[in-house]
Amino acid sequence: MKRLLFDIETSPCVGYFWRPGRNLNIPYDNIIKDNAIICIAYKWHGKDEVYSMTWEDGDDYEMLLKFITVVNSVDEAIGHNCDRFDLKWLRARCMYHRIPFPAHIQSFDTLKASRGQLALNSHRLDYIAKYLGVGKKNNDSGFDLWRGVMDGDSKSLKEMVKYCKNDVIILEKVYDELYKYSKPKIHAAVHVGGFKHHCPSCGSPDTKRNRKKTTAAGVPKVQMICNECNHYYTLAESVYWKSVTAEAESKALSHIE
Repeated sequence: MKRLLFDIETSPCVGYFWRPGRNLNIPYDNIIKDNAIICIAYKWHGKDEVYSMTWEDGDDYEMLLKFITVVNSVDEAIGHNCDRFDLKWLRARCMYHRIPFPAHIQSFDTLKASRGQLALNSHRLDYIAKYLGVGKKNNDSGFDLWRGVMDGDSKSLKEMVKYCKNDVIILEKVYDELYKYSKPKIHAAVHVGGFKHHCPSCGSPDTKRNRKKTTAAGVPKVQMICNECNHYYTLAESVYWKSVTAEAESKALSHIE
């Protein structure tokens, strides 16, 4: 499977306001320059290299045009709060530039997975990474960094790209631990031509029955465990036997051929 881990950084709006403070209403009519995407960092799951793209003098058109070809080739996009932030921003900026963007992208949001499955003191990426001992965010990035980027300082832009790349690196490490305790969004085994009783998380056929379960409605289930990634998953017993039979028939047919 082609899994893409990614992160974006956006610019602030530029506008007029009377005074700073909390709980103030600034009408959109006061905006003189809308947000844009400053940079995008991404890597392919399991690969070493982290790629990056940046805007050109405040214009994110060419960057988005290039990144959309990457997005269109993925099976699953992985990000922290990507469903509510990154993907919506990418879609909004593509709409601004009239660049076609998929209406739906299969995603795995690590923030959603963390909130839905784990009782942690914080679900921020930095906290989860420290909790797991797999790294930390670069916390030296204050508003001065964004101000430097907005002022056209090339050094600030390089620092922001470095900050964004580091987020992607720790995102992958967090994802590698988190997905073991989460429900897969795509059945990895079936996606690559395997069978339903194979691991839906990593796609490995090296699995075993762990125990039998029965629902309140009396439907027998089979709990499985993957010997490769230790992921637990459950499927209906009828589906299990149908899948096992299909695999056996496939092996017998390939042996005859």
